[in-house]
Amino acid sequence: MAPGLLTIANAWGLIDSWLLYGWQRNQVSSDDLATQNYHSNTFAAAVETGYTISASPVSLTPFAQFIWNRYLDSVTYEQDTQTAVETANPQGYASRLGLRLSANNPTGLAPFVSIDWQHDWGETTLTMNSRTVTLDRAANRLGLKAGAQYTPSADWRLHLQLSTLSDKQFSAELGLRHRF
Repeated sequence: MAPGLLTIANAWGLIDSWLLYGWQRNQVSSDDLATQNYHSNTFAAAVETGYTISASPVSLTPFAQFIWNRYLDSVTYEQDTQTAVETANPQGYASRLGLRLSANNPTGLAPFVSIDWQHDWGETTLTMNSRTVTLDRAANRLGLKAGAQYTPSADWRLHLQLSTLSDKQFSAELGLRHRF
């Protein structure tokens, strides 16, 4: 659990939150048609709670997270193909329940592994000229993560995380944090 927008931690547990805004440049191309470019925007917010059980040299952290996300652009019109693409359901909700096992090492290298169950509410749908297409994805997925944090001082932290979901999604994350 990486600290975010607001983090409150004490002997009883912690509450963490984050906001994310995404701006994407998209491109659709084909052998027979001209390339079409468009921009899209996304917004997401999350709140997470948990507590850490420390037993030297490791810690176990059960956690729960609720995530809201929204795709902000509702209509894309493809000029050359005369195709109007709309997001029929531009927002979604997800929850995660999980456990994280990590090394107790406040400075230096601290490896970790975690497992979580993710549940998605709603479905992702697009409408193209009144034809609806739905993302066929399981509502319940299992997530696995492994990585390490390196904390050379109280002000700096570097982390690397590899993760996968049971629906064959894979990702890697590299982060650097400096506290002012």
